[in-house]
Amino acid sequence: MGRTVNVVERAARRDAILDAAQRLLLSKGYERLTVQDILDDLHISKGAFYHYFDSKPAVIDGLTERLVNESQQVLAPIVDDPESTALEKLQRFFDETIRWKSVRQNLFIAMLPVWYAAENLTFRAGLELASAQRVTPLLSAIVRQGVDENLFATAYPEHAGQIIFALVQSLQNAMAQRLLSID
Repeated sequence: MGRTVNVVERAARRDAILDAAQRLLLSKGYERLTVQDILDDLHISKGAFYHYFDSKPAVIDGLTERLVNESQQVLAPIVDDPESTALEKLQRFFDETIRWKSVRQNLFIAMLPVWYAAENLTFRAGLELASAQRVTPLLSAIVRQGVDENLFATAYPEHAGQIIFALVQSLQNAMAQRLLSID
């Protein structure tokens, strides 16, 4: 008979590792952060760590995935609000995105060198794709509502959502490159 996995307990342990990594990332930076730092912070064994993550970059992947999930959870209720017009939703969507990122500004800045390192191009492309898959449908729903309200004119609301996401992503990439070039 196989071992029974407590899903809630497993998720809590994984989150504890991510929380510790996030704290240490903010205090030490990515380059100085080691797996041993995480082990020491949580008083866990290497085996316990490697049960959840196979490397330090895998922890960053986990933090990134968690951020994408959190942003979707924050933005989805705006899109689902039956009382707001499409324009109100679009404004709230961008306002909330800015607020949400501002609260996590130090974490984003600490993660920029990892996200934009030349050897992490594939990782960044995957991150952008995952973000697009989560956020584009939200933007497309707002555009579709705007078309229904005669506020927007497009026969392709899904494409419009993709374009809006791509523009925002391009702006974020440009801002990240500027931040990384500051000495």
